[in-house]
Order: sequence, then structure tokens, then C-alpha cells
Amino acid sequence: MRTAGIDLAFRRNSCGLAISDTVRGRRCILFVREWQPRGDAALVPSVTCGEIAAECTRFDVKVAAADGHYIETMREATDAIGIALIDAPARPSDAWLPLQGDILEGDVDIIEHERLMLQMQSVKFTYEPGGLVKVHQDVASDGSHGDIASAVALANWLQHEAVDTGRMVGGRTRRTDYTRAHRSRFG
Repeated sequence: MRTAGIDLAFRRNSCGLAISDTVRGRRCILFVREWQPRGDAALVPSVTCGEIAAECTRFDVKVAAADGHYIETMREATDAIGIALIDAPARPSDAWLPLQGDILEGDVDIIEHERLMLQMQSVKFTYEPGGLVKVHQDVASDGSHGDIASAVALANWLQHEAVDTGRMVGGRTRRTDYTRAHRSRFG
């Protein structure tokens, strides 16, 4: 099932989109795109969300995840074309750690994209007491901070959700199933 990760921002930061699928048992990031504000001109939310929805339609995406920033604006565009939009995990590390594991194990193929690779290299993890993991991304000279990389993490996370739970329920994943499966694998 094709999924999309969406990182939304419109004024000082970029919007990022990543589309993923599982092909012959391997997670694949098939497509990435970034929308950047120019100078003092912010992105127009309705236009940008419409373009994101169009890309999702072009790739036959069924489910997308976006963080809480502007998610309702994005939901207007996805609802209109029948794509289920779910909330990203409350903790960014819940999306990033499966991607990190897939990269280390060689279980994900990521499209070659120079800006994405620079953003991926800037991601740092801080491990804190109690098992909390914080994700840090460097801010680039243009003000962006890992927007397409974050979209990749979300798209890959959705691939894990679909496999680990075996289903998507009512456009929302069954978090308890995923959490249980994740804990059983990683302790």
C-alpha cells in the first residue's frame, strides 16, 4: 500500500512530501518533493495542500500522515480525494527510530535526492533517561530544517504501521497494536 509522509509549514519553513511503498518485502521511498517559501512571501496553504494532494493522487496513495501543524488544512485536500490522513506520532522519535533501524539493517531503499541526503545527514538523536529519545535537525542557511527528511520518516513509519498491525482501521492506525509489536521487538 502506498503511503505518504507530509511535513507542513508555510511561512518561514518548507513543506515536505515523501511517498513510500513496500515492494517485494522492502520498504521503498519512491518520491520526495519540497515546497519552499520565497523571501518574505509565505506559501499559500490551500494551493500547497492542493499540490500535495495532487502528487498523492498521481502515486495512488491511500493513507498519509502529517504532524499537527496545519493538519486540518491538509485534511480538507485529502478528504476531497479520498485519502485517509492520520496524525503523526506525538513523539517524533516514534517515526524516526524505525527509519534509523531500516537504514542500519539495509531494509529501506531511498530515492537519490541531494537535498534529502543532506537533511538525513543532519539528523541527530539524544538518548535521555527513561528511554526518551529526542530528534534534532540542523537548520540550513535557507531556514529549512529537515522537512523532506521528516516526511520520509513519516512515510516509512506508515509502512511499518501497515505491516505491524496488518491493517489500517477507519483511516487511523491501531496504535496499541503497533506499540505492542514495537516493544516486543525492542524490549
